[in-house]
Amino acid sequence: MRLFKGVGGITQKSKPLVIAEACENHLGNIDIAIKMIEESSKAGADAVKFQHHLREHEMIRGLAMSANFDEDLYDFLGRCSLKINDHIRLKKCCDSLGIKYLCTPFCKEAAVELLDYNLIDTAKIGSGELLDFRLLDYLISSQIPLILSTGMSTIEEIQSAYDFLKSKDSDFCFLHCVSEYPPNPKDICLDTITFLRERFVDLIIGFSCHTPDIYTAFAAITLGANIVEKHVILDKNVSCPDQSVSIEFTQLKQLVDGINAIHSGRGFRRNVFENELEIKSWARRILVAKHDIGVGEKLSQDNLTTLRAGNGISSEYYFHFLGKTVISDIYSGMIISKQMLKDE
Repeated sequence: MRLFKGVGGITQKSKPLVIAEACENHLGNIDIAIKMIEESSKAGADAVKFQHHLREHEMIRGLAMSANFDEDLYDFLGRCSLKINDHIRLKKCCDSLGIKYLCTPFCKEAAVELLDYNLIDTAKIGSGELLDFRLLDYLISSQIPLILSTGMSTIEEIQSAYDFLKSKDSDFCFLHCVSEYPPNPKDICLDTITFLRERFVDLIIGFSCHTPDIYTAFAAITLGANIVEKHVILDKNVSCPDQSVSIEFTQLKQLVDGINAIHSGRGFRRNVFENELEIKSWARRILVAKHDIGVGEKLSQDNLTTLRAGNGISSEYYFHFLGKTVISDIYSGMIISKQMLKDE
C-alpha cells in the first residue's frame, strides 16, 4: 500500500493534501508572510510552505539566473529571505490557526537550523536539491520524511534519488514538477504522474504546479496525485520572482474546493444508487402500443414503440417482442404486458 507518514500521513485514498507555497512572495516582510498564513488557512489549505535560505552555503555570487529573476539571486536572497527567528514566528502562527507549517531548506546548514529549533517534522525538497545527497542524508538521519520535487530531472536522476533514499530506509514521496516559470502547456506532461505511480508503486505521488491557473492541478488529482503544491501571492501586481506562477487566495479557495469535490466524486461503483431509483422508475422506456392492435395481429415496428411510461417491459426487449402474436385487444397508448401476447 502507498503510504507517506509525513504531514500527518497520506494514503492513496486520503483527501489530497493542498500545500500553499509562499516561496519568497513575502519579499522578506514578516507581516506579509503572516498574512499569507492567515489567507491560506481561510482558503482551506492543509499546509503553508516557506523557504529557508542561507545563501553563503547555497550558491556562489554571480551565478547565472533564469529569466524570472530581475536581479542577482544572491543579492535577492540577502534582501528578502526570512531569518530563523522569522520562521519561529511563522511556525507559531501556523500552530495557532491549525494549519501545517512546512519549509524547504536549501542546504544542509539551513536544515540544521530548522531542526535545532524543532520547526519541521517533514521537509519539502526543491527540484534543485533532488540529488543533494548530503542534505538528504542529514534529514534522513534525523528521521524527517521528505517531499521531493522532480523538476528538471531525467528518469535516471529520479531513479538515483529513489535508490539512495530507499537504501537509507527513508520515508519520502515524489512530486511531478516542471521547472519553468510558467511552463509551456505542452511541457507540463501530466501523464508523468501516471508514469511515476506505475514505476514507483510504493510511493505517494503528487504535483508541484507552476502554471498560473488552477486547471492543471484539477487534472493532476484525477490522474492520482495525492499532493498538490501551488504558489500563492497576496497581490499579483507585486513584482517578485514567482509572480508569474502564483495565484491569489480567492483562486486558492477555488482550488481547495475543487480538489475536495473531485476527491469526493472519485471511486468505482457501477450499481444503481438509492437516490437514482426514483428517477429510474419513470425515466427508463418501456414497450407501449403505438396505436390499436387487434387480436391475432403481430407486434411490429409499425405498431410498437417505446415511451417513458412507468413499469412495464423494458425497451431493451423491443426486438425480442417483435413478431409476437396479440391474444387480447390492445389500445393505443397501452403498456404492453406478457399476458397480452401468445406464449410462443
